[in-house]
Amino acid sequence: MRVSSVFRQCLATCLLSCLAAGPALLPLLPGLAPRAYAADEPFVTDYYEVTLPDNWQKLQYTNGETLDIAVLATKSRDCILTTINGRSGGASVKTITQCFAQQYQATRTPSVKGKMGSFVFKDATGEDGTAYVTVQDQTYMVVTVSGNQRKGRSLVKAFSSAAFPDLLPSL
Repeated sequence: MRVSSVFRQCLATCLLSCLAAGPALLPLLPGLAPRAYAADEPFVTDYYEVTLPDNWQKLQYTNGETLDIAVLATKSRDCILTTINGRSGGASVKTITQCFAQQYQATRTPSVKGKMGSFVFKDATGEDGTAYVTVQDQTYMVVTVSGNQRKGRSLVKAFSSAAFPDLLPSL
């Protein structure tokens, strides 16, 4: 069944995402040290691009065969934003939202409104987090914002995509 591939991907990536969303754990994870990144230079993935403000930096970007994972953070670490893109395997936004909500141990029932799912969670350090889930053309995107929600939503609103405009959360 094709939908089960979403659950396998979900299980495989949620642990990494939950850990990455915890600011206190970042120094403990290999490969998550900040890399030099020029301000005003767009951060580009296969799914979206964004020009990082001066107070943001890329901590990790992995463009794998089946998953695309980015971890972005404010320099003060008061906000961590993670994006996960993968193949939906035909699963609906509701199914993917429920899968990730379960893995993140959502603190409230996940909701789907229109083309976007969302849920709230606590990261590994107890910080409040929100996840936004979208699907377009057999591809899903999960955006998690941990810590300062205003800063995270502001950055998500700056995302752009010519190829996947429906993947960008409508905030």
